[in-house]
Amino acid sequence: MSHFATFITALSQMTNHRGILGDECIEYPPSESYDYRATPMNAVVFACMGCDGVHYAILKIDGEIRDHSPVIQIGPMDFDEPYSLLAPTFIEYLAIGCGALTEKIEDVLKREREGEIVLIDYLRSQFDQSRFWSDSVDHNIEPYLSLIQTNNLDL
Repeated sequence: MSHFATFITALSQMTNHRGILGDECIEYPPSESYDYRATPMNAVVFACMGCDGVHYAILKIDGEIRDHSPVIQIGPMDFDEPYSLLAPTFIEYLAIGCGALTEKIEDVLKREREGEIVLIDYLRSQFDQSRFWSDSVDHNIEPYLSLIQTNNLDL
């Protein structure tokens, strides 16, 4: 089971998705068709900012979400550059957001897959979206642009 699938399975057990990713709004179930033309055709949207249409997605690679699928931010009002890299992988996305090492996130995900209900509580207590905007986080989308499948040539 992929890291993202573990996250979605944990979400499915919750009725209240508030505060799981800090102030961001969870999109559950994740959406493969979001109502902005800037959203890549291979994006699975799992959260949004709640203003200006900004939303967060993991990219499918060869039609499926993999552990090495990047997580991007889509800013549909940023017409010239609508995409920003949040993390090269979903586990790194969770690690950055939680201010933790990837090993810690791997452990939490492993425990969740083994039947412990720990992931959502951990995210609620640790995740802060503002960590993505520190100077130490690389937002260079260039290495991942070839993975983004757009449906318009004018983006």
